[in-house]
Amino acid sequence: MEGAAEGPVTPDEAVEARAPALARWLIAGLALPCAAAALALAFPFSARGAVGAAALLLPSLVAVSAWRARWRAGPDGLRVRTIAGERLHTWDAVLRADRVRGGAVVAARGASHRTTWLTRSDRERVLRAVVTRAGLRRVWGDALPQGVLARWVRPPARRDAGRPRAVE
Repeated sequence: MEGAAEGPVTPDEAVEARAPALARWLIAGLALPCAAAALALAFPFSARGAVGAAALLLPSLVAVSAWRARWRAGPDGLRVRTIAGERLHTWDAVLRADRVRGGAVVAARGASHRTTWLTRSDRERVLRAVVTRAGLRRVWGDALPQGVLARWVRPPARRDAGRPRAVE
């Protein structure tokens, strides 16, 4: 894969990536005073306090999303953990992988995931593992949507797959 981190992906190796520890702790440290202030504003149970508390809880949501974000490309499939939950996509369910500005997007049946909170090297390792294990092929040409730098898709299934071939 062009531009990806070096080295092959072995079939039994699990590639795992998450936000850097320093970033997670820094964001959590900044969100903690905001959560305390939100609690203090909401305590009198006034309408104005509730609006202020909701605004101050936004940094806490960012901290939780950074803390939970994790990508794991293992032999069983791609496991993506976000603030909304955890999802496992088997390799045959992964349809497309895009390299976009500032990240990558992996589309599977029923969901599309963006590599948020990952460093560039981790993003490339995960993208390389997804492309290799899912059997995706690079699409070349000028037909890429705006903002997509590279695209890998699942090759179309052969029409005669599973049928015995005629012997001549």
